[in-house]
Amino acid sequence: MPGRRWVILAVLFAARAATGFQFQSVGSAAKLLMQDLAIDYSQIGMLLGAYLLPGAIVAFPAGLLGQRFQERTLGLAGLALMAISGVALSVCDGFVAALAARTIGGVGATIAILVATKMTTDCFDGREIVLAMSLLQVSWPFGAMLALPIQAFIGQSFGWPAVMMSGAIVASAAFCAFALVSEPSERAPQAAAERSKLPHSVLIAVIVAGKIWGATSATRPCCWWRRGRRRLRPLRLSASRSGSPSWRFQRADISFTGWAGRPRRSSSVR
Repeated sequence: MPGRRWVILAVLFAARAATGFQFQSVGSAAKLLMQDLAIDYSQIGMLLGAYLLPGAIVAFPAGLLGQRFQERTLGLAGLALMAISGVALSVCDGFVAALAARTIGGVGATIAILVATKMTTDCFDGREIVLAMSLLQVSWPFGAMLALPIQAFIGQSFGWPAVMMSGAIVASAAFCAFALVSEPSERAPQAAAERSKLPHSVLIAVIVAGKIWGATSATRPCCWWRRGRRRLRPLRLSASRSGSPSWRFQRADISFTGWAGRPRRSSSVR
């Protein structure tokens, strides 16, 4: 059924949006956490970073597991870890426990994002994959955007444990939707073999683009310091001006990824 892949994409969108929603929970309840758990801003930053750090450690092992297990199984495991993390965070009474629960959620989010990307490439090909990947990439900031007003209201009305529980509820909803979706049909062995042959020029470009994206994230705090030494300025100062180092890195990243994805006559990658 041609329309089934768009249903799968909608579920993958929801799963990836759930990771952005849960990531934002600590930021939305930062002041409440500082008051009740007696922590400072540096520890809030550690809780935020603990959700992202597993992406640098777990992604490669999760990719290896993806060769042995079905993507649907891994996706359900990742969303289950996110739900467990949200529940554990809601009952934490100290920083160490919160940090451990937050790390578990980061592991689950890394697996869910990896699986969502893989399943999207399995469902779409040709020109459609550009639109599908664009929609998938929007899902994370979309989830974080929804979290800002919703979690702020929940925190003011019911306290920070309810904010953490909201992340678990969203992850559980995504888990249920993910469980009802069947995996995309396997490609023909010859087509799969052709797609696995990645030319060295494309591989190098992808690696360089990843490094540039990492440099983009690393330069944003530098931009805040350079532009706001005397006063903390909003994020738009570093991200919206073409003269900032962060924006220069982003333009370079777009150039490299565009070069990597352009058609080649001698390449077997479509």
